[in-house]
Amino acid sequence: MPVAIGLSPGRWTNVKSLLRAAISLVREISPGRHLTPLSPLWQRLWGRLPTRLQKMRLSGLMHFASVAGLDPKAITVEIFKKFRDHLDASLLKDPDKTYCATIGGFRAARRMVAGWPNVEISRPDRGKLWTLPWSAQQKFQSLCEGID
Repeated sequence: MPVAIGLSPGRWTNVKSLLRAAISLVREISPGRHLTPLSPLWQRLWGRLPTRLQKMRLSGLMHFASVAGLDPKAITVEIFKKFRDHLDASLLKDPDKTYCATIGGFRAARRMVAGWPNVEISRPDRGKLWTLPWSAQQKFQSLCEGID
């Protein structure tokens, strides 16, 4: 929280804006708002999304694809990976959460919107593993059998 370090919310917003401007001088980053319009094909699909929530979830991907000149038929798992990299290069508070929300919105739109890209996208596994995979456990066990 900005108040914890003695900054007002307005000043904190200015600091983030100035930081974004400074970083953009040395590398390409995502703008805070989408400054370019959607391509006509994406705009057509945008109009078919039934809820504001779905539009919010898919806005980033749709603008990313529009800027890259990708029509909806060009969307692949690889494009999603590039979109994830794009989110990581932005100054989002939680790019992982945004990416998972985009996938959820994409999967829902795929079921409900006629003409939506038919690409199977799965959510990344965000669970923490506390054990070794079974194959590694068996290998470890065989190594330990000869030790007394």
